[in-house]
Amino acid sequence: DYICKDEEQLSIELAKVEEVIIPDTVWGLDCISFENYSSLKEIRLSKNLVSVLGLAFQNCTSLQELDFPKSVRYVGSRVASGCENLQVMYVHSTDIECNNDTFDGSEVKEFTYIP
Repeated sequence: DYICKDEEQLSIELAKVEEVIIPDTVWGLDCISFENYSSLKEIRLSKNLVSVLGLAFQNCTSLQELDFPKSVRYVGSRVASGCENLQVMYVHSTDIECNNDTFDGSEVKEFTYIP
């Protein structure tokens, strides 16, 4: 509900976002979708999300957990790089493809499968 006149102003505004709800009409997140959302504490992903491309949550330094819904089939490289407070990732699917470096650059302490 604001008009940004330049890229710098947009970056300042995005850095203040604390919660994001991805609507169920969204099926994929592109690279660096939420890059530098440094105040983002909570993100609710679409229950129809299929893919999350690399660096999607890069430098979301306030994010503490990610909960990937059962629909997710692919998670890209370094998806949470720079997320220094990210403690746990929940996954609700056994049919998920990850790269060797999917969790590189994050501080994830726990990776939990929930049926």
